[in-house]
Amino acid sequence: LISSILTAIVVFALFAFFLGCVVVRPILFPAPAMAPVPEAPDGSLIEIKSESSGGSAGRTVRGYLMRPQGPGDRLLLIFHGNGATMDGDVDLGMAFAGRGWNVLLVEYPGYGLSSDSSPSESKIYADAEALLLHVQRQLGIDAGRTAALGHSLGSAVAVEMAARGHVQRMALVSPFTSAPAVGAFHFMLPGLKWLPYLITCDRFNNLSKAKSIESPVLIVHGRNDTVVPFYMGEELHAAFPESVFLAVESDHNDVFFRMSENQWQRLVSFLSF
Repeated sequence: LISSILTAIVVFALFAFFLGCVVVRPILFPAPAMAPVPEAPDGSLIEIKSESSGGSAGRTVRGYLMRPQGPGDRLLLIFHGNGATMDGDVDLGMAFAGRGWNVLLVEYPGYGLSSDSSPSESKIYADAEALLLHVQRQLGIDAGRTAALGHSLGSAVAVEMAARGHVQRMALVSPFTSAPAVGAFHFMLPGLKWLPYLITCDRFNNLSKAKSIESPVLIVHGRNDTVVPFYMGEELHAAFPESVFLAVESDHNDVFFRMSENQWQRLVSFLSF
């Protein structure tokens, strides 16, 4: 009987792994396969070989560095959302480069110019870390002069970089508590809300990391967000030891366009330490 139970557990675990890593992963990462090289004044494409762990060693890692016209001793990392690529953040990056920031747009494995690989949570973190450490060394800027801005999926990358001690503060736009929580919100009937927590390989658990991150955090969330519910931003605000919350009258992807001038200035001021 015991052996039968153990066999059943092993079979179920393998089935759950198959669902989470083979079936769910392509749904979790709707990665655009094509994207142009970003173009900005004083901008340059960065391509390095990753030596990090997380399944990315030896792969080509790509980002785009935007330099200010004058001297700049601060670095802003911008992590884009899901279904997007780094070239979509050029205007956002230019807004900060125009204020004296060095800005690094980070591409994820499987996305855009890095579509020669496949995405996963560990690979995304490894690529982001490899890029930011490379640029920090190149510019002579340490973690104390580095900030991060992450939208949606990018919020999880920003949180992980903060957890690893690479950034001094971060702004999270349309952030979620975890990937399984978003899946349960959208796709599961009340009695099956537990299922995404069992079968999701790439968990991006921002909520579990929040309490251990002492860096200042600004959370910006749309009240009418139909992708990541507004309450998730509120939950994260309550979980971080030091956080500020801005509610915007927007959906998920139009937050920056719907921010008031005052809210935009608060975002800029928060990051401009």
